[in-house]
Amino acid sequence: MISGNKKWYLVSGVLLILGAVTFIGWKSGKKAVNKQAAYTLSKDEYTKWLQNNATKIDEVKSSKEFGDIVVTLNYVPAEKRALREAGSSTAPGFEAALDEARKFLTYQLKINHKDGLDVLNTQSEMYRDYESRVKYFSFGIQRKLYLTVGAKRIPCALMHFERTFGLGKELMLNLAFDSKEIPETEESPVLTWEDDFFGIGKINLSIGKNEINTLPQIKS
Repeated sequence: MISGNKKWYLVSGVLLILGAVTFIGWKSGKKAVNKQAAYTLSKDEYTKWLQNNATKIDEVKSSKEFGDIVVTLNYVPAEKRALREAGSSTAPGFEAALDEARKFLTYQLKINHKDGLDVLNTQSEMYRDYESRVKYFSFGIQRKLYLTVGAKRIPCALMHFERTFGLGKELMLNLAFDSKEIPETEESPVLTWEDDFFGIGKINLSIGKNEINTLPQIKS
C-alpha cells in the first residue's frame, strides 16, 4: 500500500516530468516551425533551377533608405560564384571553384542615390575630392565593414569595389567573410558599415537565415 502523502508526491513528480517533456517538445516544435531548412539539388537540377529562377537570388536582400541614399545588401550564393568562375557546372574546374567559394560567406553591397545621381559625386564632408572618394571605396571602407553574430564580430576578409568608370551611377562592393569564423547558431549575421562618407553613422543590414535557405544548394 502507498500512503496518501506518498501518492501525492508520486503524482506530483509524474506531472512535473510530463510538464518538462511537453515544454521541451513545444520548444523543439517551435524551432522546427520557425526555421526553414536548406535543400539540395544535383548539379544538373541546380542548373535547371537557375534557368527558371535566376531572379529569386536577387530577391534575397535587405535594404534601408537614409535620405536620398539607398543601401542594399544582397546575398551571393557560393554556387553563383562558382558558376561565374568555372563557366558552367559541367566544367572541369567547377567542383574546385565551389569548394573555394564555400570557404566564404559573400554579399554584394549596393549604394544608390534616389534621383539616379552618381554616388561618387555625392557631397561628402570627409572625402571632398573625387580621388579620395575612389580610394575610400577601393580600400578604406573595408576596415569599417564587419559582421556580428551574437557577441562575435567578424572582419571583412576580402572586398572588391566594382569600378564602372562613369558607366553606372551606383556603387557595388563585393564582400567576403571567412566561413570558419562564423559561429554555428540560429542567429542571422548582421552586417555593419560604420559610415563616415555620408555622415550617417552605423548602418546595420541583415538577411535572415530562413530567406537564404529558400535558395537551393548543390549537393556536396
